Amino acid sequence: PPDGLPTQKREKPILLGMNKGSVLDRLRNGVPAERKDALDELEAEVKNNKLPDVDIPDLFKCLNGCLVDESWTIAYQCLLLLGELAHHLPKSLVHHVEGVLPNVVRILGSRKGTTRKAALNTVVLLMKYSLGAQRILDAIAEYGFKSEDSRVRENSICAVPRLIQAIPHGDRMDMKRILSSLIFRLGDPQPAVVESVINALRELNRAHRSVPHIIKGLSYSQHQELKRHCGDLIPLVSPRTPPSNRFQDRKPLDDWGRRTDEKGGTPRGGGGVPQGGGTTLICGFIPQDL
Repeated sequence: PPDGLPTQKREKPILLGMNKGSVLDRLRNGVPAERKDALDELEAEVKNNKLPDVDIPDLFKCLNGCLVDESWTIAYQCLLLLGELAHHLPKSLVHHVEGVLPNVVRILGSRKGTTRKAALNTVVLLMKYSLGAQRILDAIAEYGFKSEDSRVRENSICAVPRLIQAIPHGDRMDMKRILSSLIFRLGDPQPAVVESVINALRELNRAHRSVPHIIKGLSYSQHQELKRHCGDLIPLVSPRTPPSNRFQDRKPLDDWGRRTDEKGGTPRGGGGVPQGGGTTLICGFIPQDL
């Protein structure tokens, strides 16, 4: 402005509507500020009970890219949007959510506490309103427990009791499957991961009456893992013997395919082996049939 005239502060323009043709382009190619604005616009529209008027498969591809953005604020804002979308997606579009689950679970291992909490809240919302308990817990076991990042493994395991507690009434899940996945991680090379498994198992045991009964029905090897790491759960486990070789005590067969009383003895029921010619049987089969 000319000298002597007061300067005027330039106000940020108010967006009266979403530019439908450019919002996905900004998510893909914009600078961080543009990507954040695009996410804010999408979230505002969803909060107004409107599904974004964009190509939904393309939208989820863009959101998947935002989840791995170098800026934690972009990933955080994306998680908030996914949580809102969980309420509004029709069943015919829910399958698109599964494509972003690996990266949502990965963020559970973030070093930023705000982002970790947002990821867990998003997983809970997706479980309640979109995918259901079993699909979410399977994703936690697949992408969380098996992650190469020990922080992701540890925090995914820590999330299990919270997720199971948040399962809506009437939704079903296989408790034995998730318990087996947890027990397998007792062999994890990272002590922090093993400790998180022990704490999760104890918490589930206290909170759910079905857990002790399920533990009793687990395999011998799983009981051994529990014995090594969770001594306080052992009284709940009925003693089990190691699996035996089912054939080691079986009596030998004679030439007629009959069981003998002892090695080299006569067949049970007597009769012995007939003398003279005749077709020799091997374990009940005629030689030419073998």
